[in-house]
Amino acid sequence: MFLFAAGIASGKDDPLKIKTLSSRPDFVSGGDALIEVSVPPNTQLSDLSVQLNGVDVTRQLSAHQGGFRGLIGGMKVGKNELIAKLSAPMRANTKLNIVNYPITGPILSGPHLTPYECRTVESGLGQPTDSNCSAKSQLDYFYKSTDGTFKPLPAGARPADLASTTTNDGDVIAYIVRVESGTINRTIYRIAVIADPAAGDLPGWNHKLVVSFGGGAGTQYNQGTNQSKDALNDLYLSRGFAHMIATELVNQLHGNAVLQGETLMMLKEHFIEHYGIPKWTVGNGGSGGAIQQLLIAELYPGLLDGLQPSLSFPDSSLHTADCGLLQNLWRKVDATVWTDAKKAAVEGYIKGTCGAWERSFVPVLTATNAKGETVLINMKPKGASDWTGTIVSRASGNTYYAKMAIKQSNTLRVEACTVGRFFCSGNDWSRIATTPQALITSRGIAAQPPS
Repeated sequence: MFLFAAGIASGKDDPLKIKTLSSRPDFVSGGDALIEVSVPPNTQLSDLSVQLNGVDVTRQLSAHQGGFRGLIGGMKVGKNELIAKLSAPMRANTKLNIVNYPITGPILSGPHLTPYECRTVESGLGQPTDSNCSAKSQLDYFYKSTDGTFKPLPAGARPADLASTTTNDGDVIAYIVRVESGTINRTIYRIAVIADPAAGDLPGWNHKLVVSFGGGAGTQYNQGTNQSKDALNDLYLSRGFAHMIATELVNQLHGNAVLQGETLMMLKEHFIEHYGIPKWTVGNGGSGGAIQQLLIAELYPGLLDGLQPSLSFPDSSLHTADCGLLQNLWRKVDATVWTDAKKAAVEGYIKGTCGAWERSFVPVLTATNAKGETVLINMKPKGASDWTGTIVSRASGNTYYAKMAIKQSNTLRVEACTVGRFFCSGNDWSRIATTPQALITSRGIAAQPPS
């Protein structure tokens, strides 16, 4: 467990203190950190000297609430030393040791997963700039129309159908949203907040942050995809909240709480450095999104101040596997003996829970990839690149509503849906060549696998 509070260099009563505000000093990333220097009353900036690894960075600070703050950049990967010296109204000095990591990570999660496919192009960020699937950051502007939809903000005069909104602070402002997109720790992130593009400021932000977590359960060997418009959540934005999403915070992509917490830690560091310190940060999400919130709150206390989990269930796959075995048993026993009440007592959950888990996840655990096995039935086109129909569960023999969509030339996204087609879960299916092919990764072309 890691406590993610800011780091302070000096003793409680020392007149001169250095503190990192954007992260712990031993978990800095990207070469910069928001620093606060606490000084005695009436201290001027000219009385202070701050050096990073022997280089003067004092001018990167400005006055703030009786002290000085600033985003200090130029840190090297590894250990850094920040030294502050005070010449008046008294003499004092202090030091803060900082450990900086690459913006591509990792910090705590161990070596990156390989092989790994980039998804920056599919997410509208262009070709990756390095082997860690990085991309240049960009800003997009949208506006809420009076017809209730979000639209791209055109250049020039404000559109005639621009709506207004009243934030939780009581401010009535034009409903224009800025979405920042980029990559950190190999995740594609989006940060949406009400903004004024002409003034370049954030007039409607209420200084609170909401992070949405995606559901599912899986492990994919790719970066995942999202779009800038996916961050446009009217519930939060209309009230003045900043809203953050990220591909790594979708449990269907990588069900790894250590990696997800590390990613949130790095994303929040970036947010604090470029937006400010939120009054509080709250999570939101159901199913696998609930799992992420609960585990991150446990493993990384301090990153989330509040949770909004829904459709929660235990985080162990053993419960899901047990449900598969039990559902198979219930289909064979005498229903007059094994009543619903008895089944619920054995399963430990309300009626229908175990059955839903079996339909959604047990096929993933028991897939055989056997040739000639019928899986999809009567798939009919719904659009240019997606179909709907029926999928067969090999584990139970039951059939469910299925969705299939082409993600790229050799990849299909296939999902099975339950609970009135409300809850869907699935995986990416890749085309299998008839002859061995070279493995293409973001690092280049690997050797041909054996036949």
